[in-house]
Amino acid sequence: MKKKFDIRMTGHHKLAGVLFSGLIFLAPNAFAEKVKKPNLPKSYASKAAPAEITDSDRTFIELREAAKKNDVFRAQQLASSLPNYPYDDYVAYFRIKPQLFDSAGGARADTSADAQVNGFLRQYEGTALADRMRNDWLLVLGKRKDWASFDSEYAKFVLDDDTQVKCYALQSKLAQGDNPTKLAIDARAVLINPSYFGSACQELVPALVAAGGMTPSEAKAVGRAASEMGLIRCRADLVGKIPSQILSGAPKQTL
Repeated sequence: MKKKFDIRMTGHHKLAGVLFSGLIFLAPNAFAEKVKKPNLPKSYASKAAPAEITDSDRTFIELREAAKKNDVFRAQQLASSLPNYPYDDYVAYFRIKPQLFDSAGGARADTSADAQVNGFLRQYEGTALADRMRNDWLLVLGKRKDWASFDSEYAKFVLDDDTQVKCYALQSKLAQGDNPTKLAIDARAVLINPSYFGSACQELVPALVAAGGMTPSEAKAVGRAASEMGLIRCRADLVGKIPSQILSGAPKQTL
């Protein structure tokens, strides 16, 4: 059974909420400029003053943006300049995450970051950020088809909110001999929004067809749903990976 997070609202994390909320409200507000501010006691005004954004905070924000872009070099460079930043867990996450994905957002299959990921998961086990790292890590393990490691980590994934991870979980069961018909039924609950399929679900559908759990017509229906959303490449991958001899025996349908 998957355990719930240990929610830890430390003083630093409370301050983080003030900091990030402050960033939102730093944007100019023309309406607010026109409203006359009431005269407040000095003591009240000092307590209500927004948190000061330091140079380190700005560097941290740059680090977050570099991590979003999976810019490994820039993320390493920025993280190294924040050795004593209060949110060391986020600094570590933003440093490691770009090493797991390419610039297009696809999971890498190399093992260069394995030790860093495992160290992070041990150090921050039980936190929401560790669960997010585990989500990223599961995508890498699924890409590798390392099902033993994937199954071990998936059992600890609390949120379980990633469509690709769910497709990899079904791939793992299929690879280990589970009933393909039952897996195809489970897949229908996952294969809802093609925009979230990624490579994992695009591999799952033809694998289920090849195993006899899903019919070619059902696979084509999934492909049509992707096509209707403008995901032409996704549709091509879903149907194109089905062996031609299997497709040739299916009723012809217009995609």
